[in-house]
Amino acid sequence: MPLEIPLKAIAFNSVSVVLDDEQFIIQTIWRDRDEVWKLNILSGDKEDIITGLSILPTRPLTLEYKHKVSPKGIFSVESIGGDTSSFNSLGSSIRLLYHTEEELNELLQQSI
Repeated sequence: MPLEIPLKAIAFNSVSVVLDDEQFIIQTIWRDRDEVWKLNILSGDKEDIITGLSILPTRPLTLEYKHKVSPKGIFSVESIGGDTSSFNSLGSSIRLLYHTEEELNELLQQSI
């Protein structure tokens, strides 16, 4: 079962989480100009890992970064109904999920 990262619709929000037994910082930033939420993933030491990803419920967010991301799993966005492109959507109609590497492997095995 994926882990939901707790997010709030605040113009700049920073949440510290433990993933795969390591500390990470998840930042969300609202960009007025683009009308989109952006995601930054930092190490526990505040080193940038991935920055500027648009939070859209269309595909796994970090699948293409799996080779460089310290968390072994991937992040995805799930739409839970309602508007997914407004300031108030974060934490209400969209949510950020973390899928462990083990969960991904199980899904792959089921699809074979």
